[in-house]
Amino acid sequence: MQFKAVEILHADEETKIRFFNLAAKERGEMPADITQMISNNPDAIASIRNSLRMATN
Repeated sequence: MQFKAVEILHADEETKIRFFNLAAKERGEMPADITQMISNNPDAIASIRNSLRMATN
Protein backbone atom coordinates (compact mmCIF):
# COMPACT_ATOMS: atom_id res chain seq x y z
CA MET A 1 0.00 0.00 0.00
CA GLN A 2 2.80 2.43 0.87
CA PHE A 3 4.58 1.68 -2.40
CA LYS A 4 1.40 2.41 -4.33
CA ALA A 5 0.98 5.72 -2.49
CA VAL A 6 4.47 6.99 -3.38
CA GLU A 7 3.94 5.80 -6.96
CA ILE A 8 0.66 7.70 -7.28
CA LEU A 9 2.26 10.80 -5.77
CA HIS A 10 5.26 10.59 -8.11
CA ALA A 11 7.42 11.24 -5.05
CA ASP A 12 11.11 11.93 -5.44
CA GLU A 13 13.62 9.73 -3.60
CA GLU A 14 13.97 12.04 -0.59
CA THR A 15 10.20 12.25 -0.16
CA LYS A 16 9.85 8.47 -0.46
CA ILE A 17 12.42 7.93 2.28
CA ARG A 18 10.73 10.46 4.56
CA PHE A 19 7.32 8.88 3.84
CA PHE A 20 8.51 5.33 4.60
CA ASN A 21 10.32 6.49 7.77
CA LEU A 22 7.31 8.37 9.12
CA ALA A 23 4.91 5.51 8.38
CA ALA A 24 7.26 3.05 10.08
CA LYS A 25 7.70 5.29 13.12
CA GLU A 26 3.94 5.59 13.59
CA ARG A 27 3.54 1.82 13.40
CA GLY A 28 6.64 0.93 15.41
CA GLU A 29 7.98 -1.01 12.43
CA MET A 30 10.93 -1.03 10.08
CA PRO A 31 10.44 1.12 6.96
CA ALA A 32 8.68 -0.80 4.18
CA ASP A 33 11.39 -0.06 1.62
CA ILE A 34 14.08 -1.50 3.92
CA THR A 35 11.96 -4.58 4.64
CA GLN A 36 11.49 -5.10 0.91
CA MET A 37 15.22 -4.69 0.18
CA ILE A 38 16.15 -7.24 2.83
CA SER A 39 13.44 -9.62 1.66
CA ASN A 40 14.72 -9.38 -1.91
CA ASN A 41 18.35 -9.81 -0.81
CA PRO A 42 18.63 -12.25 2.12
CA ASP A 43 22.44 -11.99 2.01
CA ALA A 44 22.05 -8.41 3.21
CA ILE A 45 21.20 -9.70 6.69
CA ALA A 46 24.79 -10.79 7.36
CA SER A 47 26.10 -7.48 6.06
CA ILE A 48 23.72 -5.53 8.29
CA ARG A 49 24.72 -7.55 11.35
CA ASN A 50 28.41 -7.00 10.65
CA SER A 51 27.90 -3.26 10.13
CA LEU A 52 25.93 -2.90 13.35
CA ARG A 53 28.49 -4.90 15.34
CA MET A 54 31.27 -2.66 14.06
CA ALA A 55 29.27 0.46 14.89
CA THR A 56 28.66 -0.62 18.48
CA ASN A 57 32.30 -1.50 19.22
